[in-house]
Amino acid sequence: MSELKTASTILDNAAFVSLPDGRQLQTFTLGTGEDLVLFEAGGAAAGASWGMVVDALAPLTDAKIVIYNRAGYGSSWTAWDRRTLPDLVSDLTHLLEAFEYRRLVLVGHSLGGPIIRSVASILGSKCTGLVLVDATDEGNPEYFDKMEKAFYRNSWTFFPKALWGSLRTQKEQQLKGIPEPYRSQAVADSSSPKAGWTAGYEVSNIVPGLREMIATPPVLAETTYLTAVSGQLPPGAKMRQEQNEAHRRRAETAGSRGKYVPAHKSGHAIYQSEPQLVADEIAAILKASL
Repeated sequence: MSELKTASTILDNAAFVSLPDGRQLQTFTLGTGEDLVLFEAGGAAAGASWGMVVDALAPLTDAKIVIYNRAGYGSSWTAWDRRTLPDLVSDLTHLLEAFEYRRLVLVGHSLGGPIIRSVASILGSKCTGLVLVDATDEGNPEYFDKMEKAFYRNSWTFFPKALWGSLRTQKEQQLKGIPEPYRSQAVADSSSPKAGWTAGYEVSNIVPGLREMIATPPVLAETTYLTAVSGQLPPGAKMRQEQNEAHRRRAETAGSRGKYVPAHKSGHAIYQSEPQLVADEIAAILKASL
């Protein structure tokens, strides 16, 4: 990994990690502690979308904090495969090999949830804890009906929108709650033509990836903490009700180390609407695992 510089925000401390096949992934790092907190963005999203949570977490811990761009986003090299869940899991697993750490907490939003759960299953006791932030979950039956068709239809639109410039406009609207410099970085990193191409493949493979998780469930070590932070808006919606129940059940699978946390002010984008809540739950795992 290339040498890091002193940072005023996490975005000022960029580096690249080389994967076994020669591709490079762009990382941003804050802090030099022995513990590592790594953030995994949601589908079609860039690492900088986590900026508000990073800023909220930094005063709570001396851990090294890392956000990164998956292949195809920002300055990360594009991967010319189909970007299936195993592809994303493999990339993150290899990325983590570039870091030394005492304890590891992985944080994932939306599609990032299945990714970090799968990686934690591979790492076993090396993964101290997971914070799932309104994570996509195979326990929600809604993904296997209308959502599957919607994902597939939507997947074809990302690349044309990126070429026309409308993907950038869409991202600016979606990320309007994020302050600078994170907003501009997140928009730019997720709206380029290569990002649009990548996003289309990622989104088309969400439900197939969930089916793989049902067929071969990822198993966490008994020592791994799992916190499921679940958006509560809009109340009464069928998708929201099923999602909340899936998150509750997911937390229960970790027994005494599992925790379900309702985000009462949030829909799906908890990292924008309640960043302090997410940061507090990360810090709680680091404290509990001492």
